[in-house]
Amino acid sequence: MKKKIVTIAFSIFSLFLLAGCKKAADPSEASKQLVDAIVYDKKSDILSDSFSIDKDTLFKKEKTSTLTELFSDVTLSKESQEKLSALDQTYIKKFNELTSYSVKEIKNKKGKAVIALTITGIKSLDDKELEESLDKSIDSMADKITAELTDEQINQLVTDATIDTLSELINTKLTTKEKQTINLELMLDSEDTSKWTIMNQDQFVQELIEAFGSL
Repeated sequence: MKKKIVTIAFSIFSLFLLAGCKKAADPSEASKQLVDAIVYDKKSDILSDSFSIDKDTLFKKEKTSTLTELFSDVTLSKESQEKLSALDQTYIKKFNELTSYSVKEIKNKKGKAVIALTITGIKSLDDKELEESLDKSIDSMADKITAELTDEQINQLVTDATIDTLSELINTKLTTKEKQTINLELMLDSEDTSKWTIMNQDQFVQELIEAFGSL
């Protein structure tokens, strides 16, 4: 009888231990959290619930808009800054409308998982078309460029023409490219089996960003 009581006690204790062990997030759902955080800048604060990652390392490159980067070395007037900010929002909206992805679990066994991400990204704007459109825009304001203008004023006109050209192309020419599939390989953290680690993290993030595309 005593032996039976001890056995029951150990069984109950084991159940309590198992109940206290947090199970790792479903790898497909965790993958969605990861993509949404990196690509769409959504809910990155919940990544630490599913992954053993340093978010500062994962997002080591400051996430700045491609448009902002284009004008990083240019002094913008207040009006140009407002136009660029509005165009940023337009670009983000178009990007979100055009791009998409789906996840498919390929493997989930013995602490390892492989998730296939099928991604519809955007094509980069055609350089030749951008150059031709910009030339036309600058030619159309030739009568505004006079000897009385300072270099700063001329640069401002060119900057505004560039922003207007980008705005037109983003609204009319931005389109999707052929779907691409990449694999996300996960492994349970040996020190915290309730969380996943990303294998070949830097390579995966690079492939992910390239698959979604940019201007």
